[in-house]
Amino acid sequence: MRCELAWFERIGPVFILEFFNKKFGLCFCHRRPDRSIWCFGLENYLCARCMGILSGGIIGWGLSTLGYPVPIVLSSLLLVPLIIDGFVQVLDIRESTNGRRFVTGLLFGIGIYFWGFYIATFV
Repeated sequence: MRCELAWFERIGPVFILEFFNKKFGLCFCHRRPDRSIWCFGLENYLCARCMGILSGGIIGWGLSTLGYPVPIVLSSLLLVPLIIDGFVQVLDIRESTNGRRFVTGLLFGIGIYFWGFYIATFV
């Protein structure tokens, strides 16, 4: 098993894992223009889904700071829409929209923040 970090011009940083002579890549954000959010004629640096995940993490941090933790069961349920939307898109059942990508990313960001919050609290 071998790991490396590479930079591809079109998609940015990619974490490559070689396992049983097969390479698997984990792209941090592909930054495709058609999947990026445009505001006032300017393209954001992140795609809609990554922007939603980042925003959700910030909201999760704000909720925990204010003393409103999301229960672990609800945190788990918040992860599901992004997973379903991603698989539906990968399987070519339906093409996702930037709005749907942002909302599912937002829910995922909140859910994953509280998963990390609970792991850090109980470890």
